[in-house]
Amino acid sequence: MTQQPSIVSDRVTFNVCGTRFEIPRSLVLRYPKSKLAALAESDNEIILDHNPLAFSCILDYLRYGKLYVPNNVAKEVVELQIKGFEIPYRDVIENNEMEAELPSYEAALSAFPSAYTEERTLLRNTVYANAYRRLNTLIQDIVLPYLKRHAKRGHHSVTLYLIPETLRPSTISSELSTDSAHEWISLPVAMITNLDSDEINDKANADLPDLIFLLQGNTLGILQEMLLSRSGVREVKVKREEISYRTENEFGLIFSKSLEIVEILVGIV
Repeated sequence: MTQQPSIVSDRVTFNVCGTRFEIPRSLVLRYPKSKLAALAESDNEIILDHNPLAFSCILDYLRYGKLYVPNNVAKEVVELQIKGFEIPYRDVIENNEMEAELPSYEAALSAFPSAYTEERTLLRNTVYANAYRRLNTLIQDIVLPYLKRHAKRGHHSVTLYLIPETLRPSTISSELSTDSAHEWISLPVAMITNLDSDEINDKANADLPDLIFLLQGNTLGILQEMLLSRSGVREVKVKREEISYRTENEFGLIFSKSLEIVEILVGIV
C-alpha cells in the first residue's frame, strides 16, 4: 500500500512562555532562510523561551514590514530576538516615532475585513457621530459666544487661537497677530489618565476636542465648513500654526519648545 504524504497545516502555533500565537505559516515563510521559518516546518506546537511581547513585535514586523517597539517592550530585547531568528531588518521604530504614524480614523476603519461590513459601518458611524458632536460642542459652547460678543463690540473680524490648557499665552515667544481683536481658547489635554470616569464627566470641558483630535486628517477643514454654515459670518479660515514657547525645567532653567496650535480667523461682517 502506498503511504499517503502527510498534509501540513497552513497554520503554525508558537507557545512563547505560555502565550500562544497561532498564525498563517505563510507569514513566517516570508523569510524562508530564517531560523524562525525552520522552526515552523514542524506541524506541532513550537515552544519558545522568549519574551512574548517582543515576539509579538517580530510578528508585526513580518506583517507590516516595520519593526515597531511600544513603550512596554525594551528595544534591545526585540533586537536580540530578531537577530537570533536571523531575520534581516533595518530600522527600529520606537513609541515616540509610532505616534506620528498612527492611522487616521478612516484608515483604521478601512482595515476591517470585508466580512465585517455591517460592524465596520456601525463603528464608522459611531466614530463620525462622536467627532461631529465634539466639533459642534466647540462651535456652540465656545466659538459662537465669542463671535457674538465681538460683533456687539463692532469688531469686523476676530482671530481665535486654540491652545492646550497647560499653555499660558504669556509664554509664547512666536509672533502672532494679536494687535486686532483676538481670543485665547484653552482646550483640554488629550488622554487624561489620572482621573476616573466620574471626575472626567464633572469637568466642564469634558466634551471639547483636544488639539491632537483637531490636527488629525481633515478635521480642521470640517471645522471650517461647520463654523461657516452655522455662524452666518462672512468668512472663516482655519489653519494650523506652529509656535515656540518658553518653559522652565526642574532646575529652573528656561528653554524653548514648539507645538502646533489652531488659528481661526473669522470675518464677522
